[in-house]
Amino acid sequence: MKVAKVKAVKKEKKPAKVAKKAAGPATVTRTITSFGAQSDYFSLNKHHEHHGLATKLIHAGNEPGNEFGGVSPVLDMSTTFVQNAPGVPRSVFDYARCGNPTRLAFERNLAAMEGGNYALAFNAGMAATVTLFNTLT
Repeated sequence: MKVAKVKAVKKEKKPAKVAKKAAGPATVTRTITSFGAQSDYFSLNKHHEHHGLATKLIHAGNEPGNEFGGVSPVLDMSTTFVQNAPGVPRSVFDYARCGNPTRLAFERNLAAMEGGNYALAFNAGMAATVTLFNTLT
C-alpha cells in the first residue's frame, strides 16, 4: 500500500467585492389622487361589485397609502386641511368635523358591506337622529 504525502498549500484570499453605492438617491414619482367630491371616492367601490362580501370588506376603502406606499390606509389625524381661499378647500375636506380621509374610508367600506352606493358615519347618536329627521319632508 502506497501512502502519498500531500503538502497543504495556503491560497491567497481575494478581497471581497464591494457593492458600489448609487450616485444619488433613487427618484420615485408617485401620483396622488385628490377627489373633488366624496361621491367620486365612493365610485371606486364599483371595482369591487363582482367580489364576495369578504373581498369587499378587505379592499373597499382600504387602498394603500399614496404618499409612502403603506399597505393599509393612513389614519389621518388632521383637524384642518389646505384651502386655496377661505371656504374653498383644495380637496374634499376643509375641517375634520365635516369629514376626513379616515372617516371617508370607513364610510366607503360600510357602503360596500351593506351593498349601497354611499354610507354616512356620525360621531354621536343624536347627530345621526337629527340628520335622519332633517331628511324627512
